[in-house]
Amino acid sequence: MTGGCTGGTNSVTGTLLINANQIELDANSAPANQTICLGTSLVDINFNTIGATNATANGLPSGVQGVWNNNLFTISGTPTVTGTFNYTVQMTGGCVSSNIATGQIVVNDNFITLISGSGTDNQTVCVNTAISNIIYSTRGASGATFSTLPAGILAVWRNDSVIISGSPTALGTYNYVVTMVGGCPGLNNTISGVIGVLANNTITLISAGNSNREPCIGTALSPTIRFQTTGSTGATVTGLPPGVNGTWSSNLVTISGAPSVTGTFTYTVTMTGGCTGGTNTATGIITVKPNNTIARSSAVGTDAQTRCINTAITNITYATTTRRLPVFLRVLRGTGQRMW
Repeated sequence: MTGGCTGGTNSVTGTLLINANQIELDANSAPANQTICLGTSLVDINFNTIGATNATANGLPSGVQGVWNNNLFTISGTPTVTGTFNYTVQMTGGCVSSNIATGQIVVNDNFITLISGSGTDNQTVCVNTAISNIIYSTRGASGATFSTLPAGILAVWRNDSVIISGSPTALGTYNYVVTMVGGCPGLNNTISGVIGVLANNTITLISAGNSNREPCIGTALSPTIRFQTTGSTGATVTGLPPGVNGTWSSNLVTISGAPSVTGTFTYTVTMTGGCTGGTNTATGIITVKPNNTIARSSAVGTDAQTRCINTAITNITYATTTRRLPVFLRVLRGTGQRMW
């Protein structure tokens, strides 16, 4: 005190305690802002707290939690979802000023998904026939590699898309794999599919001789005409003469029957189903001959004559119809001999 009488108790002492909450990143802590891959453990983030009786965190990704213990708040765990998470740590108890800290956790993951339509990732095509484009969308990768694609098929990665296209030139079943590179090599880093490449249909004559026949009308084809097929699911036969039929069963085409009409018939066997890019047909000719005929071509009555011995008869002639030139029968005079 000043002034007045100072001889007595002129002063007094005491203690003034000023409290303030405070939260700050520990000097040995990992950064408060982290970018990690899905399924990868976070490096512990530690905050020192002053004046609080507890602390809580909001906005953390699933799989990550915050724990307060003895003025140390620790954020740890393994995120189970992707995304950007802006979190806050808020102290409780004590003074309410300066009681919040913030940070950001970014969780990335490579991801690849089919976008070209259901079923396009598994295709069966004929050799040398273009596949339907297979397109995948990627996330997080900086590229992609490809394995076990058939020859003739090209795969490229650009602008977060994988495009598989082309015409396969090799037969077989190809279980291909697309593997993303860069980014987070997690569980979703690969995808697979199947490309099956089938051979073109074939048809082969297996009966004796060739594919042509020359039967007489009403006479069964001999031998029966047979073709072996591969790849097809059936076959049709066109151009056959009436009375002759073509059937397909168990990869065998059979042409049989007795033609009922004369003439020349060019038939065609056409396979159905399977791969028709190669030689899908076979042809042959069936020439149906008429039955032989013979008729007198000389004058009426010449076929019945009575003559004296050593006296010439009137020539008797007959015309025949076969596939050869007409043949004439002549009875030699006086001898009774015949000459063709």
